[in-house]
Amino acid sequence: QPRREKACEEQAKREKEEFEQHKAEALQKTAKAREGAKAKFCDGHPAKAELPPKAQEKHGFGSRQWKGPKWERSDEDAAWRIEAVDHCLHVVLNALRTRCSCSPKEPDFQAVSRMFEPVSEALSLYRGAMEESKKKGEGHQVLRQMESGRLYAGGILKEDSEGARHCVYPDALRQVTGNFKELLAMAQTAHDTILSLMGPRTTPNDVASLQRRWPVDSKLSDPRATTWASFAYNPGPKLAPAAEAKAWVRYGPSQGIARYMHLTDLARCCLVFPDAAALREGLCQLIDTFEVVSIRNFYHLACQNLLGERYVEVLITVEMPQAFLCEVRLEEAAFFEARQRAEPHLGDVIQGFSEAFHEPGLHRDAIAHLVHRVLRRPRDAPLVAKFRNHLRHTHGSIASAWRKYFGKTAQVVFGNFRHAVSDHGLRMSATELWMALDASMAGCISLFEFAPDSVANLLRFITRLRETVPNKGILVNPSDLMSWLVFNASIRIKTTDQLEQSEFRKVLRPLRISPTVADSIFADLHSKGTGKHPADVLLPKDFAWLMTVPRLLCASCATFTLDAIDWENIVHAEQLLVKPADRKFERHPMAGELPLIPWRSPIGFVESPSQRAHAVSSTTATGLGDTMDTETVDTEAEDCLSSCDTSPVAVGALTAVAEEPAEAVEASDQKAEATQEPAADVTEAAESKAAA
Repeated sequence: QPRREKACEEQAKREKEEFEQHKAEALQKTAKAREGAKAKFCDGHPAKAELPPKAQEKHGFGSRQWKGPKWERSDEDAAWRIEAVDHCLHVVLNALRTRCSCSPKEPDFQAVSRMFEPVSEALSLYRGAMEESKKKGEGHQVLRQMESGRLYAGGILKEDSEGARHCVYPDALRQVTGNFKELLAMAQTAHDTILSLMGPRTTPNDVASLQRRWPVDSKLSDPRATTWASFAYNPGPKLAPAAEAKAWVRYGPSQGIARYMHLTDLARCCLVFPDAAALREGLCQLIDTFEVVSIRNFYHLACQNLLGERYVEVLITVEMPQAFLCEVRLEEAAFFEARQRAEPHLGDVIQGFSEAFHEPGLHRDAIAHLVHRVLRRPRDAPLVAKFRNHLRHTHGSIASAWRKYFGKTAQVVFGNFRHAVSDHGLRMSATELWMALDASMAGCISLFEFAPDSVANLLRFITRLRETVPNKGILVNPSDLMSWLVFNASIRIKTTDQLEQSEFRKVLRPLRISPTVADSIFADLHSKGTGKHPADVLLPKDFAWLMTVPRLLCASCATFTLDAIDWENIVHAEQLLVKPADRKFERHPMAGELPLIPWRSPIGFVESPSQRAHAVSSTTATGLGDTMDTETVDTEAEDCLSSCDTSPVAVGALTAVAEEPAEAVEASDQKAEATQEPAADVTEAAESKAAA
């Protein structure tokens, strides 16, 4: 009996240990899954259902820990509001830091923190509209299943899934002209035309009578466009500052001066319906009546935004002397009222972010539109996030993948993009990826749309180089640029014209670039070589590609800069791959003398700063001081000093040589003759003095 009891105790002990071990493993696995889901990149829009429930220890029945407070719905709503508001502010801050290349100062950041209440009120209004829309019937669920559509070859309006299944791309959508003033003039005429088509059933005699009957910011009951709408709303044509800011933010980095052609909402109108079922019927009537070229359904999961807006955006063609694209917005009455009441709160948010991030030289209207855009843009498709993560894993960064497949191409068409995607086994998903990346619907994508974060880091690095290098000619030759970076950081490298990742961090330290950002820039510049184990180093060809980045996009629109930065003339493309002369460090750069680094002059010959200083001092010491005045010598010395980056010790020594009068040189020569020193010794003394 004692033996049996002992065996039972040992078995119970083993079972308890196994249970504790399995429990610890389950808790650890759940915690890792939660951290991985939180770190998952979804472009600032993680799905709440993807986060697993938090693992908690289950207490025994009747224990004091088991009797916890009961959570009511009000507490859940409060927790949801806090998470959603923090997420919105975090996404907007990241977008502004990326585009503006700066962070808000401490007092301004406190102003940003005060935007919690306005964002919270706006989210509450849209959430209430969502609940009201769901109570009115099954039309809301039907619209959630309806996909967006575009116009494909042959003038056929197809859903996105059908186009992706056939692996074809939709037609490009743009206005007929890129002149901004002409577009604004045409927009006014198109706006009057679309009001007459959507508005009163009895057509007015002229435009003036239409404007008197249906002024801006007013409602018109019983519109003629559809019998299902409760009323139509006239927002007025898009104003010039708002249109300029939208073109600058959304289409400027990739399209440049042709960015105004992609403004499709200059002439617009809004139709409001009582519920989602009536909205769907009204959409069918618009498709049958007008020439519809695009439908974007923001009820669908792929187009939902941070605020929770729900509407359908339709682009139609209005025939004037020339065709003009206009926007018609179909919206439920609940969401229309929520949008009208949320506008003041969102205005406070936009104004607060504009004041926090505004600096001299930045486009303030563009900052305001970016905040508006981030809060209302559709989230990226999960396939796009997976594709970008796959490119980072296989190529180190998205910019390196662009460089491998497209090189120095500024804009890529669908055929080349499909060929590059096919190498990764995603040929059947090429259309879905293309439509997600082609935000401007222009039929081409650029490096900015492909890798916006990489573009921001590279442009910030180029700007810092332009501010730091003593001679802009150094940027012409990549080998000279690498040597100057090493000399400026006062370090020694293992191999000439090669920078490892640890060395790259050190050379960027004097440029006030953190190690984290330096690693990102290294990954963007690094191109994996051939072979089984390619070396992770930066070569001159990588810096040559860096200087061509501003030519691949509109850098001013990408960084919101308004000052006169001449991005086009940073380098000359024909001089990028010129073979440099041999450079040599005889002593450490901080040892007190100028290093023998030959820099290529604009004329073509090679001359080092130390050789030039030696020529100036030897000319003065050989008796030519009486024919050259002191100002000429000073000018020569200043030109020599301005052509390179020198240490304070070397600057002082060279200035002393330049300021030495000719009488002192003659006195030293007479003293040397009096002591009857050999001529060779005199020459060596003069050379050592000139070097000092």
